[in-house]
Amino acid sequence: MASGVKVATITRFFFMDKRSEEEKAANRKSALAKWRDEENARLARKKEAEAAAEAKRLASKRPVSRPKKVRQAQAVLVGQEGKEGNLEDGGGEPPAKKKRGPYTNRFVPDLWNFIFAAVKKHPRNLYDALFSLQHNKKPGRLGSPFDKLTVQTLKGWFEKNEEGVFVLKRKVADCIALQNARKASHKPRPTGIFTKFP
Repeated sequence: MASGVKVATITRFFFMDKRSEEEKAANRKSALAKWRDEENARLARKKEAEAAAEAKRLASKRPVSRPKKVRQAQAVLVGQEGKEGNLEDGGGEPPAKKKRGPYTNRFVPDLWNFIFAAVKKHPRNLYDALFSLQHNKKPGRLGSPFDKLTVQTLKGWFEKNEEGVFVLKRKVADCIALQNARKASHKPRPTGIFTKFP
């Protein structure tokens, strides 16, 4: 052989595993148990993360109602509480109720005629009808009476027919006809005893 050249022998290829079958089975079992433990730990971490996310989601929700007032032990024994209550215990004045804005009855003839005319003017697009309504100013008022009217409200009153034109829903038309009939059937109120005899 030439000097400086090393010859590699392949002994690992021909190596025979002399471990017993019992050792191999024990190693497989321990590897499987280790894998199961890791998998169970991963699933437990995942469940904890989901529970934390759910708790965070529930904590961010607005409570359904005002929390119950916690009473002091002495007040429970006596059966009376101070008028003010303790702010630390959740007592005190309840939060102020929101005032609702004025309700606008849009079925009165002064307003409904404008709505119906706007939808007739723009029969294929309720957005255009609403835009024209909101820019319709009533004399003597700062804003339009239709400022808070929405397209969803208009969609509740009007529907598209086969030609793609918005028409009044049958239910709404019946309500309007009923209102008009009720108004027509009412007798005028007596104006007073002195109107006939000045």
